[in-house]
Amino acid sequence: MGEASASGKRQQSGIVGLSHETDNGAVDGSANIVRVALASAIGNTIEYYDFTLYATATALVFNKIFFPSFDPLVGSLAASSVHWCTSASPPGS
Repeated sequence: MGEASASGKRQQSGIVGLSHETDNGAVDGSANIVRVALASAIGNTIEYYDFTLYATATALVFNKIFFPSFDPLVGSLAASSVHWCTSASPPGS
């Protein structure tokens, strides 16, 4: 798992310099916290970008593509309703 350093202490593999065994053999978990926080931030950024892009497309494009025979206001409301339903019950929930 880890490598023995020159001083004989074993380092935990992972993010270099953030996770290591202390003098009493306990593993410092700061690397795991940093990795989780970073992954969460990246995932949330992608999710909000996707939501914003889809909401913009709903307002500007989807009413004309999926509801062309409706009044523009009714088409926008119908497209927004579909967007709300997909946001309220995403796959996997």
